[in-house]
Amino acid sequence: GNPMAHNPAVTVEAASALGLGARSRQEDALATAFHQGSDLGFAVLSDGMGGHAAGDVASRVIVSEIFAELTLRTARPGFDRGEIPALLRHAVTVANHCIAAHIEEDPNTRGMGGTVIVPVVAGGYLYWVSVGDSPLYLFRNGRLRQLNHDHSMAPQIDLLVEQGQMDAETGRTHPQRNCLTSALIGED
Repeated sequence: GNPMAHNPAVTVEAASALGLGARSRQEDALATAFHQGSDLGFAVLSDGMGGHAAGDVASRVIVSEIFAELTLRTARPGFDRGEIPALLRHAVTVANHCIAAHIEEDPNTRGMGGTVIVPVVAGGYLYWVSVGDSPLYLFRNGRLRQLNHDHSMAPQIDLLVEQGQMDAETGRTHPQRNCLTSALIGED
């Protein structure tokens, strides 16, 4: 999680939506908590993977676990925004353990998992954690800028093209472009 420049006059307008896209079933899950008048709000988004029922179950497990951790811990009296980075790491770890427990209970779900991105706005600061390839953008002065890194093979393949070790067309259509380099799959 990275803090942005402090601005006490920040007001937050939040909206959320999920689209099915080309898939036959919804494998994304989303939960948001932006309460009127509060200077703390957050969103949790996961894109599930694992096929069959596993992908949509994984994304719901990830979102519900992280959402619950954030909700319970930020509601404690005396909560300080300085705790947010450690809280985000902890919440992601809890969700990952839940995926591991689910797989242990039902070995048929091995391979289930998901990406997650969690932006938190608190006291005019922005913190986040991201695992996987979901982008987080900052819109400022008419410009969109991606804040987080893409945890897929795409940036590494693009680098090979840039260094002349692979031609542009091969890089653009490479079968491993979308392979994730990080995801919550119940492992370290």
